[in-house]
Amino acid sequence: MRKIKFRGLGRDDYKFYYGSVAFNYNGFPILLIPRINGTVDRIFVHPETVGQYTEIKDRDGTEIFEGDILSVINGSINSKPWPQKNITVKIEKGGTNLPNWIRNEIWDSTHFVKVIGNIHENPELLK
Repeated sequence: MRKIKFRGLGRDDYKFYYGSVAFNYNGFPILLIPRINGTVDRIFVHPETVGQYTEIKDRDGTEIFEGDILSVINGSINSKPWPQKNITVKIEKGGTNLPNWIRNEIWDSTHFVKVIGNIHENPELLK
């Protein structure tokens, strides 16, 4: 079964929270985080920071979310130089906009990506 989860930066403390997403009556996103005792924490998050999990992990096992910035380690794919050093992850109607070699998790010694930040906390990584 597909694991659907989201993350977003909390409005009060500006740290990432992970869970399901819902919206209040004004349309603002709330992350729902289940607790062991059966209750649910409701965290208001900044709307522009909400990103969905891609179901893909980087070379270190870090989950890749929409809005993450990935770096291609060793800078090559199929022995050809990769034109970009960093990739921004986006999820669109047809799926994630990652190249097929990442989306299909086809890895070999030159196919490594690593999450190096995200567009909300580290926008300077895209320059």
